[in-house]
Amino acid sequence: MAALPATPTVATATFKVLEGAGADGKSFPVQFNPVSLEYTISTEFDDRNGSNGARQFVKKSSAKLTMTLVFDTTDDGSDVRKKTEQISSLLEPAEDGSKKFAPKVEFGWGTYRFKGVVEQYKETIDFFSADGVPLRASINLTLASQEVELAPSLRHLEIYTRRGLLTILWHGDPGTAEVLKEMADQRLTYIQRLPTRRGTTPLRLAPEYEE
Repeated sequence: MAALPATPTVATATFKVLEGAGADGKSFPVQFNPVSLEYTISTEFDDRNGSNGARQFVKKSSAKLTMTLVFDTTDDGSDVRKKTEQISSLLEPAEDGSKKFAPKVEFGWGTYRFKGVVEQYKETIDFFSADGVPLRASINLTLASQEVELAPSLRHLEIYTRRGLLTILWHGDPGTAEVLKEMADQRLTYIQRLPTRRGTTPLRLAPEYEE
């Protein structure tokens, strides 16, 4: 008789706190894997160019991961909130001096990884025992991250001047930023004295003064 094939191992989705309250390096599993994951990237454009057909420069990008998690304790009759509180604890802010910040967490499922903070938590309890103990709950969870790298080699440096914020973008080694920072003090007076073309924003230089 031929041997039966081995039962495949099913990967379990997990959460781990990377920074903040509960950051002990250990991950904890969900009770049931989510049915699906919804991944969204939103891009905010710099509208200083208006709608005159010029290039649309990216101001910032953010990513969101949304899922629904189900928890059930009908087998032992315990309060299901004892299981969901592991997820709700990911909202507990950590303290940094007088300020508080949201914990950074990692969602993992097999080879899939997403790092961010919990932006939205919505828990729905839809089944109770005869004596009123919550037995089943679903959590609609959204994680948000600002760590979206659309162009891995694109670097930026921001210099504050009397005319406003000057942002320098370039492709290359990140060490270039240190060189630009050293040059900033020397260039600052020069930048502030540059004339601008009429009708443009203060930081849009006339072509003859652009390097």
